[in-house]
Amino acid sequence: MMASAVNTIDVDGVAEEVSLKAFLLQAVSWLPLAFFLWFVLRTVAVYPVVRLVAGVLTGWLPDIFAGAHQNFHTIDVDTLLPAPGQVDAEGRQGLITLTSNALQYAYGVPVLIGLVMATPMTWTRTFVQLAIGFAVLIPMQAFGVTTELLKIVAFETGPDGAAALAANGVSPTALALAYQFGYLILPALTPIVLWILMNRPFIEALRIPPGMQEPMPPAGVDAPPAPEIPRDE
Repeated sequence: MMASAVNTIDVDGVAEEVSLKAFLLQAVSWLPLAFFLWFVLRTVAVYPVVRLVAGVLTGWLPDIFAGAHQNFHTIDVDTLLPAPGQVDAEGRQGLITLTSNALQYAYGVPVLIGLVMATPMTWTRTFVQLAIGFAVLIPMQAFGVTTELLKIVAFETGPDGAAALAANGVSPTALALAYQFGYLILPALTPIVLWILMNRPFIEALRIPPGMQEPMPPAGVDAPPAPEIPRDE
C-alpha cells in the first residue's frame, strides 16, 4: 500500500491535510486576536474566577474573610484582620482589605483559544473543546488567586494574619509552595496540556514525517485488519 504524500486526519468523515507550517501560521493569526479580545473583555473573563474565589474564602475561612467584590479585573477582599494604626473618628478599628490582579492568572484562556482555533476540526468539536477548557481553567485560575491572597495574609498582614491561618491549620510552607505552583506553573502549562490531551490524533499526525502515514480508508469502509504475526511453536 502506497503511503500518502501528505499526512491527514479525519474531520467529520473528511480527510483534512495536516501541516506543521499551516498550524503555526493559523496559531500566529489566532493568538493575537484571542489576547486582544481577552484583554478588552477582561472584566467578563475574570468574573467567574472572582465569584469562585469569593465563595471559597468566605466559606472556608469565615473568621478571616468577610466578603469580596470585583473591581474591573481585580478582586478586593474584605478581611476581619485589624489594620495597624487605622482608627476612625469614633475609635473603631480599621480592617485590612486585600487586592489581587485576577487577570495575571487568566492568560491561559487566550492561549487555549488560539491553539484550538488553529487546529483543524469541526465547529462542534471546537466549541466542545473550548467549553471543556474553560471548565478546567477557571478553577485553576481561582486556585492561583486564592493562594496569593492567603500568602498575603500569612506573610504581609503581621502576626494576626499568620496566627489566624495557623488556627485554621494552614501551613505557611505548604502555602508558599502552593502559591508558586499556582502562579508559575498552572497558568502556563494547563492550557497546553489540555490542548494536547484533546488533540492527540492531530499531534500524532504532525509527528509522522510527510509521506510516511498510511492512507485513510474511504468513508464507510473499515480499515483492513493488521496482518497476524505467526508465533514460533
